[in-house]
Amino acid sequence: HVIQIRRTRARLAEIELRVKERTEELAAAMARFEAVVTNTPAAILLMDPHDKITPGRIVDCNETACRMHGYRREELIGQSINLIRIETISPDEFEVIASELRLKSKSKRNGICRHRCKDGSVLNIEFYSTLVQIDGRECVLAVDLDVTDRIRTETALRRNEEFQRLVLRATNDGIFDWDIVSDQFVLSAHGWQ
Repeated sequence: HVIQIRRTRARLAEIELRVKERTEELAAAMARFEAVVTNTPAAILLMDPHDKITPGRIVDCNETACRMHGYRREELIGQSINLIRIETISPDEFEVIASELRLKSKSKRNGICRHRCKDGSVLNIEFYSTLVQIDGRECVLAVDLDVTDRIRTETALRRNEEFQRLVLRATNDGIFDWDIVSDQFVLSAHGWQ
């Protein structure tokens, strides 16, 4: 019996050592995950798709989401996504979105929408969303990027290009552009004439 007790104690010590090692590995993995989620430039929002009273109720979010929208975490958690979305979503619409995300062919959803910050400013948001299971609960995971500056720049570039086209049409001068690196030569319509 003494030998069996020693073997059992040795196995128990080995199991305890493995549990300690696995616990340390898990803690390190959680710390890495926390660092990634905390320091990402994207806002991450976790929402309940089934809440009929508060459509898209925010269950969790990262610090970037708080900074981006100007709210404290406590102010966002429990609120509808409609707090920050300009184009609001009804409970039925949110359920349709969740149903679409359940389909394997449409398991991800993305696009551009607008969000209103706490201070009233408006952000253009490029979003990516999918359905995830967390603690046996279905949640919508949204990853949002602020693309306000990009859209502002693209709009200014389009206006500038349109202005240049109008100037070229209004002048009788022949204008050319030669890109030496690519050896591309472009001549205006009046230049060809």
